[in-house]
Amino acid sequence: MVPAQRTGVALGIGLLLVASQLVAQSRYDFPITASHVVYHDVKVDAQGGIVPWYDPSPAVAYDHDLRLLWNFWKQMRSGPNGVPYYLLHQVWKESEDDQRGLGGDQISMALDSWNLLYGYLGDQELHRNMRAMADFWLAHGLTDEKLLYGGLPYPYNTNTQSGVYDGDMRAGKGYLQPDKAGSFGAQLVTLLQITGDKRYLKAAVHIADTLARTVTAGDSDHSPWPFRVDASSGKAAEDPRGSTMFTASYTTNWTPTLRLFEKLAELHAGDGKSYRRAHALVRGWLLRYPLKTNRWGHSSRMSRPRIRRIRRSMRMRWPLTCLTTRTSPPTRQSWREESCNGARRCLGTINSNPSTWFQSTSKLHICFPATATPRVMPRSSCSIANEPASVRIIRRPFGD
Repeated sequence: MVPAQRTGVALGIGLLLVASQLVAQSRYDFPITASHVVYHDVKVDAQGGIVPWYDPSPAVAYDHDLRLLWNFWKQMRSGPNGVPYYLLHQVWKESEDDQRGLGGDQISMALDSWNLLYGYLGDQELHRNMRAMADFWLAHGLTDEKLLYGGLPYPYNTNTQSGVYDGDMRAGKGYLQPDKAGSFGAQLVTLLQITGDKRYLKAAVHIADTLARTVTAGDSDHSPWPFRVDASSGKAAEDPRGSTMFTASYTTNWTPTLRLFEKLAELHAGDGKSYRRAHALVRGWLLRYPLKTNRWGHSSRMSRPRIRRIRRSMRMRWPLTCLTTRTSPPTRQSWREESCNGARRCLGTINSNPSTWFQSTSKLHICFPATATPRVMPRSSCSIANEPASVRIIRRPFGD
C-alpha cells in the first residue's frame, strides 16, 4: 500500500471511530434488511453490487461524507456551561445531554483525524479546532504534578457538565489510563510540529517523563503500566463483578506511547535515555507476552472467556502497530515483520489468497468477495475464509 493509500485508510478509520463515539445508539433503533441499511436504502449497480448511497462514484461519495462529518462537528451545539458538546460527552443526542461523559481516547482520536483531514481539505479551521481541544484538555484535565502519575490527563469528567476532567468512567475520581496519556502526548508533538508552539512540547515531555519514570517490565498479567490506575498511589483499579475481581492491570494499547517516545527522540527533547529504556521495556513486553499468548485487550484475573474483548481490541491495536512499524527505520525490520505476522495470526489468516468475509447482522450479512463488489445476502451465502490482515482489519462486524 502506497503512503497516500495508507493515509486515506487511516483517515477513514479515524473519522469512523470519532463519529461512532458521538452518534452511537442501539443498533436495534435502525432497520437492516436486504433493501435498507441503517439510514439509507441500498443502492446497487447493474450487476447487483452495492454502490454508495450518495453517488455511484466512490470518490464523490467519500468526499461528501468527509465534509458532512466536518460540518456536523463544527455546528455541534454546546452544553449548558458553554463548552462544546464533543468535549463533554461520548454519545450524541440532538435534543438532550447524554448522561455519559467523555470517551477514553476521544480527543486524541479527533486530533489525529483532523490532522489527516487537513491534508485533504486544507481548511485552517481544522488546526484551530485541534488547538482548542488540546488547550481545553491541558487547562482542565491534568493531574496534580506532585502525584505519582503527575501531569497526565484524566480521561473522563465524572461530573459530565462541569467541563473538568477528574477521573475514569468506571473507576471514578482520581483514576486515569496511562495508554490514553501516551496517545495525547503523541498528538501534542504533532501540534508542536503544526504550530511551533512550545507549550505542546513542554506538556508532551512532561507526559513522557512521568510514563518513563513509572514504567515496569510487566508480566503475563501486568502490562508495563496498568490499564486504569490511581494517579496518587499507582495501584491498579479493581472492579468486583459477582464472584470475580477484575483488576485493571493489563492493556495492550501502547503503540501511541511508543510513538511519543520516538517522536521526542527525533526532536532531541526530554530525557532520551529514560525514553529509550521505557521504549525497550514496552517493546520487549509486547514481544514476550501478547504476541505469543495472543491476549489482546484490558483487565486481568477474568473467569469468563475473553474472545469478544480480544477481537474488539485487536482491530485497532495491531493495525496501529503495523502502521507505525512500516515507517520505522530499516534497522527495525525484524520488529516490523514480527508485528505484522502477529496481526495475521490474531486474525486467523492462513495464506495470502483473499476470499470472502462478512459484516454480521442478526440474519443478513454484507459480503466482501475478493473479485466482486459487496452484496447483502443471507448468512448462509457468506463464508469466513482466508483474507489478508490489511483488508480484514478495517471491516468491523455490526454485531460485535
